[in-house]
Amino acid sequence: MVLKAITPTPLTPMCPPPSTRSTDPERHQPIPNKVILLSPFSRGTTIPNIKGMKSLTIAPIPLRPPGFFYSNGSCDAPIQLQSFVDLMCPDSKAAWRTYQKVADYYGPSTVRFSALIFPLPYHRAAMVAAQGAFVAARLDSNKTYSWFNTVFDKQAALYNANITEQPDSYIVNALSEWASDVGYSKAQFMMHLSPSDPTQSLARVEFKYGATRGVFGTPQTFINGVVVSSKPNWTLGDWKQVIDPLLAENKYFF
Repeated sequence: MVLKAITPTPLTPMCPPPSTRSTDPERHQPIPNKVILLSPFSRGTTIPNIKGMKSLTIAPIPLRPPGFFYSNGSCDAPIQLQSFVDLMCPDSKAAWRTYQKVADYYGPSTVRFSALIFPLPYHRAAMVAAQGAFVAARLDSNKTYSWFNTVFDKQAALYNANITEQPDSYIVNALSEWASDVGYSKAQFMMHLSPSDPTQSLARVEFKYGATRGVFGTPQTFINGVVVSSKPNWTLGDWKQVIDPLLAENKYFF
C-alpha cells in the first residue's frame, strides 16, 4: 500500500476574542511574529478551529528547566533520571527513597536525579503540597529535599479520608508545620502558601508540563527522556539492571 503525503495547511496563531479570553494566569498572549514567546504569567496562545474542533491552547513554557535536582547532580551526567511524583501519592512515597539511593550510589557526575511534582487531582492536598515544593525552593533550596522527605514520611496525615472534615487551612498549616521541622520559618512558609502567591502558578505550570510529556500517574520515571516501565517497589538492584548496561555502552561510544 502506498501512502500519499499530505501537506498540512499552515495555521496563523490568533488571540481569542475578548469574550472568550481566559483570566487563567498560565494562558498566554502570543507575539505577532513567527516566534511565539510564552510566559506562565500571561494569557495563552489559541489556535483557531480546525474542521469543527474546538480551539487549542499551547501549554506554557516553564521559566527554567523543570524539576528539583538532587544533591548537585551534573547536567553532563550520562544518566538523567527524572521522576514525576505526587507528594500525596503512596506509590510515589514507596519509590522516593530509592531514587535518592540510586543517585547516591552512582554519584552526581554519573546520575542526576530530578523530581518533578505532578499533583493528582483526586488527592485533595496534592496541589497545595505541589505549591509547597516551590515555596521551599524559593525560601531555601538547600532544604527542599529535607522537606520532601518529611512530607512523604507524614503524608498519611493528609490523605483524603483523614481530612474530610478539615478546612483547607488545615492542609496549609500541616505543610507549614512540617517545613518548620526542617528549619523553615513556619509563618513565612504559610504566608507563601496562598492562591495569590507566584509559587502557585509555578506549580500549575509544572503540572501542565507533565501533561505535555504524557504523564498520567505517579510515579512516572524517565531515563534520558524515555519512559521506564518501573514499579514503585523497585530496589537499587532493579535500577542497576537498567542503568549499568547504559553506562557500559557509554564507555564504548564516548
